[in-house]
Amino acid sequence: MFSENIEPPNNVEPPNNIELPNNVEPPNDDVFYVKDELKLILKYFKNCNAMSSVVPDVDEQINKIREQGKEFHTCLQKSITQSNKFENHANNALDYLEILNDPNFDENHVSDILQILIDNAENNKNETREIKEKYESIRNKLQEIYTENFERRNCDRRELQSLIERRNRLEDNFKGQKPYTIGFFIIGFISFALLLGLDFDRSESSILLKNTLGLGIVTMGILTASSYLYTKKLKNNFQKSEREVNKLQRLVDLRNEISELREINNNLTPIIMQMCTFSNYWDLQHNILEDLNNNLENITNITTNNQAIKRIIVKPMKPRWENAKEKCDNYIRTVRKTITDVNNA
Repeated sequence: MFSENIEPPNNVEPPNNIELPNNVEPPNDDVFYVKDELKLILKYFKNCNAMSSVVPDVDEQINKIREQGKEFHTCLQKSITQSNKFENHANNALDYLEILNDPNFDENHVSDILQILIDNAENNKNETREIKEKYESIRNKLQEIYTENFERRNCDRRELQSLIERRNRLEDNFKGQKPYTIGFFIIGFISFALLLGLDFDRSESSILLKNTLGLGIVTMGILTASSYLYTKKLKNNFQKSEREVNKLQRLVDLRNEISELREINNNLTPIIMQMCTFSNYWDLQHNILEDLNNNLENITNITTNNQAIKRIIVKPMKPRWENAKEKCDNYIRTVRKTITDVNNA
């Protein structure tokens, strides 16, 4: 594990005023805490897999959400793997600290040990950054889907309101025209009955009355027919408008289902915000590793002896690494249990 051909340094006592690096141990922040919202996210993506739509653009949005669900699951599995690596890193750090704490420890190996920790920290830091960036990418794409769906739904709602107003006008016109058609028919029918029922002589007045009734019947017939055709047209337009309203209403309802399978406005936004929580989690872990990297490099530049190594490194770092190891294990178990609970629900 260590180089066997290292030239031993001169045993120089560190000066009394040596400036020790700050925070040589991992921060004590509880960055491994997993919030309950993880279950909400997993349930949301699970329910999206059961959704379907015959409307092309709605189906397209559902597929986009499903794709992000797959990315989220992949990223979550990577986070488990990476946390496991971080736990192993903590184990290695504790093992190396035990070596440093050994009274028979040869100070010549300190640079080897620290370099191993630095290299491991650097690898973990890069992997952490990739996971964080992927979570941010998922969050941004979900935000794009939400914004697109929100804008389309608002546009559909405005169009729906316009169609409803047009339908209502057609309905009022249809209901208003119908009495005229009935009235014209009744007047024409009465005129026709009078024409058939009255006994007309050959006087000039009788002929005039007969012609007047005949003209009235013809006029009422024309008016009745025209009114009937106009009423029928209004009815057809009203029914067509009613179908358009119902069709668009179904589309608006489908968009509502996309938006968190019943209410996107209330639930998708917290899910996107929860992505920020995961991004912050990895960002904090990234900072932990970066600080460790920088601080260990500082330690390698200190001329020290065995007692100084213990004072600078072993005493403050050991409990922190034990804590980090425990938190990594808790994170892994919590995430796996949450995934299992959602899958079995």
